[in-house]
Amino acid sequence: MKAIGRAGKQPWTKAKVKSILLSWHTYLLPLLYIVWNNGSPQAGMGYWLKSFNAKPAPVPGKHYTVPQINNLPLPNTAIFIVMALSWGWLSDGPLKGARWPFIYAGAVITMIFHIVLLKMPLYIDITGRMIVYWFANIGMGAGPLILSWINEICSADTEKRALLVAMANDLAYVVQAVAPNFVWKTTEFPAAQKGYTWVAVLQGLLIVVTATIQLLLWRDRKKKEKQVEDDTPVVDGLEPIGQA
Repeated sequence: MKAIGRAGKQPWTKAKVKSILLSWHTYLLPLLYIVWNNGSPQAGMGYWLKSFNAKPAPVPGKHYTVPQINNLPLPNTAIFIVMALSWGWLSDGPLKGARWPFIYAGAVITMIFHIVLLKMPLYIDITGRMIVYWFANIGMGAGPLILSWINEICSADTEKRALLVAMANDLAYVVQAVAPNFVWKTTEFPAAQKGYTWVAVLQGLLIVVTATIQLLLWRDRKKKEKQVEDDTPVVDGLEPIGQA
């Protein structure tokens, strides 16, 4: 663990438990992943395609077969996979481990696409809406980067790191098991007004939580730098040791 810059195992003590409970990491880092995870949109394109077959038909003469309803949404998944892999490569490579740019970018992109889905008429520009559906998940590739960021922020404490990653993952799916019952009702598709509003709101919250984490990391870094300066011994007439 030390070889990759992470602390090894340490015993659980009252002091450790207290430090974890009083740390902002414990509350904001899992929240970041919970918000991202639940800001993922439900697949709405299939419902939209199926709605063309309703009686009376919303667009007379336009209908889709079962294979078309199953296959036409697939480019959405392909585009998402390509973008997620690209973001992982860019984060680890050219951006030297920076995670936050992709969280912001993903939130803004996802918010824009789902506001478009919210406001765009269902049956006027069929090709245009199909393209929006295909690209709607292009900004959802930040999940693995968020988990990596949590690992890196907590690298000095193995127990905290394991606990917070587990909390983030488990609580995200607890919320995901409940929230769709209220905001993603199948009876409300293809319009899904509540669902698309939910996505847009959570993307805004994702930006706020990310910015708050960055601010607190900056504050902690400044505190640590000041503590190092204060602890540096000074010899009369000379620069502080370590700063010459």
